[in-house]
Amino acid sequence: MNTLKSAGWFNLFLTLVSGCATFYLSWTLYTLPVGSVRIPVILPLILFAALFFNRALLIVQRGLLTKASKVIRLSAHAGRWVLTLVLSWGFVAILNLQTNAAELQKIENNFAPLLKFIERSAARQGRPPGDLSNYLNNNPGRLRFSYLYGDDRYMIVTSGGSIDIDGSTVYFNSESKTWARVHNDLLHPQTRNSAALLYQRAKNTLKAITYP
Repeated sequence: MNTLKSAGWFNLFLTLVSGCATFYLSWTLYTLPVGSVRIPVILPLILFAALFFNRALLIVQRGLLTKASKVIRLSAHAGRWVLTLVLSWGFVAILNLQTNAAELQKIENNFAPLLKFIERSAARQGRPPGDLSNYLNNNPGRLRFSYLYGDDRYMIVTSGGSIDIDGSTVYFNSESKTWARVHNDLLHPQTRNSAALLYQRAKNTLKAITYP
């Protein structure tokens, strides 16, 4: 009880509210639809996460340093703000990476039936199956993508989300049988990103059909 009193009831209230808001915004970010712009969620998430970590650290600080000297308390105060920045930005950065992975998994799941169909009936030179349009029309949950083909290979290219409005490009490479994601900011002639380079070479050398 003494620890709660030393923490301050208003500070406890702020910690609880900011913690609930941080959880809600974190879940909202993680479950955003594929292709969403995340900045409207990330900005308030950073603010509420910073408030939560700052208030929680203050509770610990007041509980442990009630009898500490003024110098120690001032040092702890400064350190709390440094930790607030590190923890809040680190938390949001890690959560955004997890959101990228979750979005990629959603795309893989959405396209899994289509890939099975293509793998069973893809023509030579990687050309799309002749009845691909009929397949797409007859199956619910129509997908928007580009089909790049040639040189006995193909790519399925679709759009993903990102923090900003630029978005990302997500593609399946038939040679490696894997999906890759690259932020659209990296799609420029001077890029050194391997996923971006692979996509740009394919885009420049392969034929393309857009569905639907």
